Amino acid sequence: MSMKKFILLIALFYISIVPLYTSFAVSTPDDFLRANQLYKSESYQDALRIYERLLTKYPDNFSLTYNIGNCYYKIGEYGKAKLYYEKSLRMKPRDRDLKYNIEILNEKLGLLRKRNLWETIKNYTFNFFNLREVSIITIILFWIFTIFFFLEWRTKVKFSYTARNISLLLFIIFLAIYLTNYYQQLHTKWGIVIAPAIEVKLAPREEEELAYGLKGGEKVKILREESDWFEIENKEGYRGWALKKEIGQI
Repeated sequence: MSMKKFILLIALFYISIVPLYTSFAVSTPDDFLRANQLYKSESYQDALRIYERLLTKYPDNFSLTYNIGNCYYKIGEYGKAKLYYEKSLRMKPRDRDLKYNIEILNEKLGLLRKRNLWETIKNYTFNFFNLREVSIITIILFWIFTIFFFLEWRTKVKFSYTARNISLLLFIIFLAIYLTNYYQQLHTKWGIVIAPAIEVKLAPREEEELAYGLKGGEKVKILREESDWFEIENKEGYRGWALKKEIGQI
């Protein structure tokens, strides 16, 4: 491979990565620092108002969603705390402090349970990276495969051939993870019960018969909406209708 072609490959790789990295840049406004001080002084309601106002400007900011979750936890609104922790988990799925807080909160809500084998596998594959991380890794693997392909084609070196196949396999795996996660985020809506407890109805009417109950903090799948109601599905697969005001969308 000529030096000119190699430089061109590196340039294309750089161009493909830069837009993803620049989207991570987030400023730190003075209001955020003031809210942090209010939180430290245990003025949780005042801090919460500032965090929530900033969230309208920076909706994908991990620090804001995480701190909002902490504020709701401190004032005893555990369902809303769980909602914002789950929002934060999408951005930083490996954050230790966040995962610890979720575990403590689930224990307080009576939702702590042992993961089954499939949930454990998902936690260490599909849920180990956020969507941006998976997209970056997928692009890197694609360009590694491309470089090794040209090296093997030009030099016929066996090492390049083996490395090319390994990088291709990893690229396919991460591409599958990316497409699965992207599809789920695009087509599957999840919610958290933000009220202390709710009654799920058989139909979207207040006077309708009770289907089952849910605790605050429980995670549900949102299937569709009708007027002031969501049709939801719980972890056991049972469906029913809950008021929108009782469910926070992740």
